[in-house]
Amino acid sequence: MSFYWVNIGLSYDEVIKGNFLWAPLQGEKPIDEKDLSKGMRIRRYDYWDNVGLVKAGDIIFGNVDRKIRFVAVAIADAFHDSRPKTRTFKQWGFNGNKIRIEIFLLPTPLSVDGYIHDAFRDRYNKFSIPTVFKSNGHVFQGYMASISDAAGIDLLSMTDEIGAAAVETSDRLHSSGGGKTKKPAGATTRQAIREARIGQGYFRQELITMWRACPVTGVRNPNLLIASHIKPWALSDDNERLDVFNGFLFSPHVDRLFDKGLIGFSNAGNILINPLLSSNDLKALNITPAISISIKQQNMPYLVAHRLLFGL
Repeated sequence: MSFYWVNIGLSYDEVIKGNFLWAPLQGEKPIDEKDLSKGMRIRRYDYWDNVGLVKAGDIIFGNVDRKIRFVAVAIADAFHDSRPKTRTFKQWGFNGNKIRIEIFLLPTPLSVDGYIHDAFRDRYNKFSIPTVFKSNGHVFQGYMASISDAAGIDLLSMTDEIGAAAVETSDRLHSSGGGKTKKPAGATTRQAIREARIGQGYFRQELITMWRACPVTGVRNPNLLIASHIKPWALSDDNERLDVFNGFLFSPHVDRLFDKGLIGFSNAGNILINPLLSSNDLKALNITPAISISIKQQNMPYLVAHRLLFGL
């Protein structure tokens, strides 16, 4: 299993409806626009070449407008195919590489600002071809980057069941011989994520001692309360994962909303509501803009990280 990052622009709707990615083999521009007999200037780019390297079962993260909006799994090896009729950019070659994909849309897109940017800048960029983030913080302008296994696992950890579903699909493709691969299949990826979660029991008990009840609903029954990280577990270092100030004790529906970035909190404790949450859902869940919870100063850096991740 290999991991890739793809930047999608105007072709987003086509990608979602058609379940494919495509890039030209090369760019072709006349040497002299006024005299075409002088021939074409040919250019190749690693971010186009990467498309041709994708194998069945590889996982691709889709970036649209600085948000990871989907996780995709290649359902077959990349193959040569002509340019889609809708792609009319005249400087692209007619021939290219195509990947058929299964797409898993994230209910709450992940902002690439904040943690994701910092992680690539500090750890993953040097292993990415091309580098995903430029020195000015902008995402590279090309199409597809090859990223490291560590970067892929990190991103998968932020996508919860969506990432798990993608990994299971990848596993099925490997087990059925859908593609040729030399890298470990998804079972190894899931195990890496699972092993890193050791310590959750201690974290929960510390939160029960501190909070006693859900600060939003007032529910006190421990059997109905969930230990919820503020700065997500996948983004935290070993100390942050066990830091009691990096957590709230929430009722199940509040935990779900917070974990998905559908709600957040300001440093003053005022609730922030994601526009993706409908008024009907707000009413049914008894979530109102008037909700405010008690915030300690030590919670604030974690709340900043949560807001940056989900763009709240």
